[in-house]
Amino acid sequence: MQIDEDSCSSSSTEPVFFLRMVKDPDDAAEFILPERIGQAGGGATIYDQNGNVVFYSIAFGRDLCTAPDSGNLPTDTTEIKTSWKVIDASEKADYIWIDADVIPEDGEPIKETLGMVGYHLVRGTPEHPELVWTSYEHKSNAPNCLNPAAPPADNWSFLSESCSNCLANPDSSCFDACQYNQAQPAMSLTDMTPSEICRIFPEGTAPGDSKGEENIIDVDALNEQLVGPNGILSSLPASDPMAVMANYFNIGGLWVSDPSQPASSDNQRGGLQLANPTMETTFQGTLTINNSTIQASTDNGVNCFACHNYTPNETASTRLSHIFDDIVKQRGS
Repeated sequence: MQIDEDSCSSSSTEPVFFLRMVKDPDDAAEFILPERIGQAGGGATIYDQNGNVVFYSIAFGRDLCTAPDSGNLPTDTTEIKTSWKVIDASEKADYIWIDADVIPEDGEPIKETLGMVGYHLVRGTPEHPELVWTSYEHKSNAPNCLNPAAPPADNWSFLSESCSNCLANPDSSCFDACQYNQAQPAMSLTDMTPSEICRIFPEGTAPGDSKGEENIIDVDALNEQLVGPNGILSSLPASDPMAVMANYFNIGGLWVSDPSQPASSDNQRGGLQLANPTMETTFQGTLTINNSTIQASTDNGVNCFACHNYTPNETASTRLSHIFDDIVKQRGS
């Protein structure tokens, strides 16, 4: 087995999934997929309620392998960024899952089964060279921070029973103890303090966002049609390979209003606060408590365009796609 195979190589005939524990801090180091336990934008590391770390991987369409390194990326550019937790055999039916060799910093590979807990689906279209950024997560991950739902039978994957109860009946003592959505870079795979995570802005939308009400209606309608009680995916028989997708829901999408202009804050549409709780845990915004009421603000919150720069007619060279930057780097080595 090797983990340094060129992802754009056509020589590989077998799908192989490896996980390296820690990304090389040297940006010029060889690009390896999947590669990290640290989230984008700072390396925050999160752990499920069993104390197991969450892993991250990236996949991309082969059209990026031969794309020119100037001008715009190909119209149908596709990227998928995913987050994974360790699951056991009894959970396989509820997750998109893979068998993986988890490679720690020291020691032999550890064979694990991983279930996908979140993903970003990013796609270019003829009308949107800035790419349309959408995000999804598993229904058992965590509740909304405000107006939380009842936990699933096996409790939330990323929120303890006590901190779930605190959301429903908050006071300063439990709120301070739970430290919701806090995470720091770490190096350990297991036996760490579980993270306490909740979703600050459902549908990626804060009160007062431009066209926020419209966006909420659209996202809720999409989820109802796909994964609601009578949704297209919910109605599939268990034997259908797509049936497992009923366990994942959309948390919003993001694009620009006028693709001829950069993605400034006043030229963005959709989920202006779009952040996946398992992939951008600490960038969702800020929670505070006042008189036993939890309040949310957009302080410290960022969306996709904060890190993925959009310049019209220059998407290949202005870090819109961080994956493509690494492909170009590897191609030139």
